[in-house]
Amino acid sequence: MTYRILGICLYIAVYMAVSLSTYQGFAADYPDTLTKEEIAWLKTASQAPVRYITPPKFEPVSFVENGRVQGIVTEYLAYLEERLGLSFELIDIPFAEGMELAREGWVDMIPCIAHTPEREEFLVFMEKPYIKFPLVIITRKDENLIKSVDDLHDRMVAVDKNLVAYKKLSRDYPHLNIKFLFVETNPNAMRAVHYSEADAALSSSAVAGYLITRNGWNNLKIATETGWPDVELRMAVKKEWSIFASILGKTMDTVPGTLRTTINNKWIPIRYEHGFDSVYVMKRVLPFFGVGAVVILVISIFLMLMMEKNRRLREAEEKIKKAYDEIESAWGAAEKASQAKSEFLDNSGQGFLSFGDDFIVDPEYSRECEAIFGEPLYGKDISDLIFRDNDGEAGEVFRRAVGLAINEPVDLKQELYLSLLKKSYHVGDIHVDAEYRLLKNSKMMMILTDVTREMELKQNIVMERNRLKFVIAAVMETNDFFTIIDDFNRFKFEYLPERLRKCKELHDNDTRNAMEDTLSWMYREIHTFKGVFGQQEFISFPGWLHDMETRLSNIIYSRNVSLEAIENFVHDFKNENLLDQDMDIIRNFLGDAFMERKNQVSISQELAAGIEKIAGNILGLHNNTRTGEHTKTGDHAKTGDHAKTGDHTKTGDHAKTGDHAKTGDHTKTGDHAKTGDHAKAEGNEQPLIHGLGIDKNDLWALLWGGDDVISGQGEMFRKLLMDAARIRHVDIKKLIAPHVDGTMRLARRAGKRIRPFKIEGDTVMVKPLRFKGFARSLVNLFRNALDHGIETPDERAASGKPEPAEIKCRVTRDGFNGIEISIMDDGRGINIHLIEQELVKKGLMTLDDVRRASEESVLGMIFSEGFTTCRQVGEISGRGMGMSAVKKELEKIRGRVEINTTPGRGTEFKFKIPLETSEIVG
Repeated sequence: MTYRILGICLYIAVYMAVSLSTYQGFAADYPDTLTKEEIAWLKTASQAPVRYITPPKFEPVSFVENGRVQGIVTEYLAYLEERLGLSFELIDIPFAEGMELAREGWVDMIPCIAHTPEREEFLVFMEKPYIKFPLVIITRKDENLIKSVDDLHDRMVAVDKNLVAYKKLSRDYPHLNIKFLFVETNPNAMRAVHYSEADAALSSSAVAGYLITRNGWNNLKIATETGWPDVELRMAVKKEWSIFASILGKTMDTVPGTLRTTINNKWIPIRYEHGFDSVYVMKRVLPFFGVGAVVILVISIFLMLMMEKNRRLREAEEKIKKAYDEIESAWGAAEKASQAKSEFLDNSGQGFLSFGDDFIVDPEYSRECEAIFGEPLYGKDISDLIFRDNDGEAGEVFRRAVGLAINEPVDLKQELYLSLLKKSYHVGDIHVDAEYRLLKNSKMMMILTDVTREMELKQNIVMERNRLKFVIAAVMETNDFFTIIDDFNRFKFEYLPERLRKCKELHDNDTRNAMEDTLSWMYREIHTFKGVFGQQEFISFPGWLHDMETRLSNIIYSRNVSLEAIENFVHDFKNENLLDQDMDIIRNFLGDAFMERKNQVSISQELAAGIEKIAGNILGLHNNTRTGEHTKTGDHAKTGDHAKTGDHTKTGDHAKTGDHAKTGDHTKTGDHAKTGDHAKAEGNEQPLIHGLGIDKNDLWALLWGGDDVISGQGEMFRKLLMDAARIRHVDIKKLIAPHVDGTMRLARRAGKRIRPFKIEGDTVMVKPLRFKGFARSLVNLFRNALDHGIETPDERAASGKPEPAEIKCRVTRDGFNGIEISIMDDGRGINIHLIEQELVKKGLMTLDDVRRASEESVLGMIFSEGFTTCRQVGEISGRGMGMSAVKKELEKIRGRVEINTTPGRGTEFKFKIPLETSEIVG
């Protein structure tokens, strides 16, 4: 009865407290640690809601479901509202846009965010994190080869490029050749693994456990911990509210342990820390009491039996002797069985050992264990043995997970704890796979398998696959393959030394300007070569170019650019041998015949130029003569009577009155005019024609002859001359075509889908030497379209677009003497406002300049050297040099560009380029 009365009183007290808390100024229960200044600030701030943003799909930390924000964060926000008398209002926008608003000071608070130096520019963080989880690797259950971060080599990993996992993998593990499938949020990353679109994803253990349980992704498992520092989340506020950050830190320190335990039990399937919980304690303590009681009971029974045996000893001497004989026989049998078991384990090729919650290895273990660790194991700490080459943090995580697993009575939780243990270890040069089995009496068995040979074979298979892709690309695109190599060698051995020599010849400011121009030129060329070598599937060389590009970037943006630094760079660049190593692969596969290009019929550049010149002069001679320039006497034009534009007209001994002389012709008289001579065209075509062994009259008759010429021969010869005149010309579509396959391969590596496409449009024959630099630089445009323009499949599905994106390229004749090349995509379009912000931020334009500028001029700034909107530099894009390289090459051929873009619909680049005379004829 007394307890019931107390319960009623407590209920009334709680009801009154809740009722009174609805009145502003009474609801707050400020922590005692707050200062008067902080309390005064809270009373002022409580007049309006605190606006905050939070990731909408960060289960179970924070997520939106049925229009309401849920998760761990909401529990703590409710606690803060009660203690501080504040109200919190969610700004419901995408998190990325919310961060931009926070940067501009329009967001008051972010309740869950990782601390980074970049974010300190516009946010003030709580001193300590209030949420911590280890970062784990999630795979499908049928995947048994991923047991550490190193096993992600050449795998497809789903990541959000805005999160720490992608940044750390791309920065610290470039040697693993990881293929990234970019998604937004961790749930989408795990969904990609669930649907076999990716091999693995990285997330915190809490997020992973929650999503697997909630979504019923039974084919997923937590493969292992990354061994990286835990994911730590803090609260952060805008710069002007630094006092609020102090208030939050002091208030969060007052959160009771029982409340934290309640929140964790509600949202997190796996717990690492426990508050004081009597039920939890009883679950841990009772098993030990139970075991103790059983031991005492067994001992008591044993003593009773011994006393009974002693009492009956004299009466049962014969029975005891018989029993002794039986025991001796059984002991021998058991010893033989134990020896057989030991021999089996020692010859199984695996290491078997066991240990308890003190982590000391038991005396019985298989011989393979000593072969793996190279020393006796008995009495040593297992965590010290397997983490001897690592810092203590990884060992501490191991000890914590093992301790929880050994002492956890619930089977399901035991399995969850065991799934967090690493599945592979490096012991010196040996790579070991590990399995775990829980034994009785709080023991755990480790089963170790030396898989060093298997890992080497796996790496060899990956290398052979890359080599095969490289060889296939070389065979299918032979001309482009050798053209790229020739162009690079000219850049390396001719152009680089020449530019360096010119820099040395100058002095003072001229040298400074020349060095800066040379560095910019080198940066653009190396950036473009990196893209085209990557398209051709070169194995080692693109990575080396990326490293050299980074080194060159450091030189450019250093304060003291010196000629010595450029010389050292050029020296190292010329002495590289990775290209030769890649070429040795082709030579070993295809032989020297392929390397000598014996599958082609080749002529020298000089011979091709000579043939073009002869054919062009003959055609030019005909064209000028056909335009009414014949001086006629009788039925046909006589020998020596032809007058050409700009030619010296020769008729007999003197110039004859009445001959048809074209504008600009010089009429020769007296001794200068020779009987029977033909008018000489510019370029001195007469010796060239004589060199062919063809009489000029016969040639004209063959080209434009009358009835006495065999029908069709003139047309055939004209066609032959036209072909000869463009012997070194190629269809410009062929120069651009290599980018098609390269773009498709890059899309597969980036986890994006695009429809197969080809270069369409008119056939326009151009000089490859004139256009190859521009065509080669377009690799940057195609890669930018894929990296920046095309959305992820999830983004396209969310916006109602077909999942496969489209990239198109079309070549069109632009009038009689021009060409138009259009490259378009149906991606997200160019964000004009983001470009304007970056222009102002980088000091390229003022805010007033941006406001006055046209959209066309703002878009044109994307071709500025070093301009980029990327936050992260990658091997695909991000340095701001690709578009600059396109613009420089376009200017060399006197072209111009137009940009048409629509947000959410896509972007089109139109390049308009004039043709030269020979190209117009072609």
